[in-house]
Amino acid sequence: FHPSSDEKSESTTSYFGWISFLFQMTDETLMTSYGEDAIHYLSMERHLMFILVVVLVFSIGIVLPVNYTASSKLVSGGFGRTTVGNIAYRTNLYWVHSVFAVVYLLVVFLSLWHFVRNYKRKRQEIQVSENVIFIRGLSELTTNDQLRDYFNMTYPNYTVLDVQRVYDVRKLHSLDLKKNEARKYRKIYEAIYDELGKREMIRVGLGKCCCCCRKYERDAIDYYTTKEEDLCYRCEKEKKTVLRDKEQIGRAV
Repeated sequence: FHPSSDEKSESTTSYFGWISFLFQMTDETLMTSYGEDAIHYLSMERHLMFILVVVLVFSIGIVLPVNYTASSKLVSGGFGRTTVGNIAYRTNLYWVHSVFAVVYLLVVFLSLWHFVRNYKRKRQEIQVSENVIFIRGLSELTTNDQLRDYFNMTYPNYTVLDVQRVYDVRKLHSLDLKKNEARKYRKIYEAIYDELGKREMIRVGLGKCCCCCRKYERDAIDYYTTKEEDLCYRCEKEKKTVLRDKEQIGRAV
């Protein structure tokens, strides 16, 4: 699964768009698109960003001005005036650092406690995904209703929430990646041609058995266009093969 185009555009239109995307993305979308691990990882990231914001706000808003205005005699200038070294000995201002050290410790402790509590709760909510049953050798004519009836009769102590067909798309996925790579390089060389008005040539080998294979030059745009069209054809052919596969798998949740 992949996120929708709206979600992608929101997170990629600016350098910092991922920050709002991180907090706006729901657990349901994460579970559907990326899985359980992404939910826990991004939850941890949110808690760490909260800790970072708290430390930055209090340090820059309170601790830094206290250090800078404490004394102008101990440190003549530069970065030293922003540190605890600028505070005169035996003054109550030292307590500012002690108090905020305890505050930061409490913030970290409470944030991690909140994260662990949410982690346990979400694990219980997602636990249903661990009870997945697979069967092989389905007929093309087998419907989802028939699969549901089969699982209900075979496992009467379990509640079937959803039934899906699963296909072996490993080869199709590999072909699709190669097709996208060919399209990417075609667009790159087309952009070069549009900008410079010159068609680039590339060296293409006759085989991959060894480095001694003979190579010859071909027009880059023509080569990647032909390669993309060939891979598109092979992808469509593989899709039909996958759908006709007699070893289809049924999955019940």
